Amino acid sequence: MSYFSMNKTAKIAISISKNELKIIESLRHKLSLSRSAVIQQAIKHWLTCQERKGLIEKYVKGYLNDPEEAKHAENWAKASLETFSKEEW
Repeated sequence: MSYFSMNKTAKIAISISKNELKIIESLRHKLSLSRSAVIQQAIKHWLTCQERKGLIEKYVKGYLNDPEEAKHAENWAKASLETFSKEEW
């Protein structure tokens, strides 16, 4: 599920510390952004982090349920070394 498929907007009221507001106001003026744009960007960033966190948890759970065999890991390491040793760094 993508968090960004919703396109309607709604007004909300939030409470933040005066210091956070002062920092946000200063930065948003420098960047020529509205308060709404700043908050929308922050929420999108948070939602993206949550989505990634969920994917990472699924990935880890998958490997815990079906771990790689040592011989496969050794083969991947060998192939990686062979490939990367050919690269010009």
